[in-house]
Amino acid sequence: MTDIIERYYEAGVTDGLPVVPPTAENIAAMVAAMGQPEDYVLGVLQPSGAQIRVKELAINAVMAGCLPEYGPVVFAAIKAFLTEKFTPWGIAVSTKGCAPLIIVNGPIRTKIGLNSQGSVFGSGSRANATIGRAVRLVLQNVCRAKAPVIDRAALGHPGKFTYCIAEDEEGSPWEPLHVERGWPKTQSTVTLLGAEAPRQVTIVTRRAEEILFAIADTIACVGMYLPGNYYLVVFAKEHRDILAAQGWNKASIRRYIMENAVLTKKQLQRAGLDEKKSPQMIQSPEQLLLLAAGGSAGPFSCVVPGWSWMSQPVTVAITP
Repeated sequence: MTDIIERYYEAGVTDGLPVVPPTAENIAAMVAAMGQPEDYVLGVLQPSGAQIRVKELAINAVMAGCLPEYGPVVFAAIKAFLTEKFTPWGIAVSTKGCAPLIIVNGPIRTKIGLNSQGSVFGSGSRANATIGRAVRLVLQNVCRAKAPVIDRAALGHPGKFTYCIAEDEEGSPWEPLHVERGWPKTQSTVTLLGAEAPRQVTIVTRRAEEILFAIADTIACVGMYLPGNYYLVVFAKEHRDILAAQGWNKASIRRYIMENAVLTKKQLQRAGLDEKKSPQMIQSPEQLLLLAAGGSAGPFSCVVPGWSWMSQPVTVAITP
């Protein structure tokens, strides 16, 4: 077995970690779970011209350690990735070092054991870890976006190994993300965001406005100044419970963050930015995605900046 694993390293098809050797049997099981013939083409990634076929998805999902029941999520994630408005090639090769963040909603979360609570961005869940890893291996091995040759990220971030979370719909006081985006609550979906690493927000308070100000202040920094960019705000349990108890819904949360995520004139000057530029970090409510996820272990939320205004979040259905 060790010799087999080493051969995959020699072939350059790992992400730096050992992979599960794919066999005809486990590839066939994964193809069957994805619900399309093995030669079905999901799309072509331009400008590389790489054709993305189901069999290649299945092979990389097996290598990542996915169980067959994860196959429909991997299929949907790659389908979302290939959507034109997501700007897939830009996400795959950007020097900025972003990664596709996979957000799963709907009944499939509990069916396959996705983690939406404690350490939601961390280790411990096979489903989260291997689904995200499968997408990365597809980008590397099928789309040819391999670092450092084609993927030219200056720094990268750990999400370029795996970046998959689920929403804690049962523990949320608000409408789930996929319902906001036009899907029935009973429909399982994947939402993809081209994303940088999470920025944790720690604020010990029982006042909702102070929590939201800390989040707005995290967004309002010159290092993230990119008008039109998208931001995901993830509320762990303590913060979301405080906000809900004090009457804050998603619309009022968005409004507050938009109004307060503003750079000062001094910040613009010191960073050498044009003072005539808009000091607002967020120009439209659609630029803010709000999510309930994370555990109850303290007063935490996080901000996940998007890649650029050039890439829009995409939500697709998971079938079957």
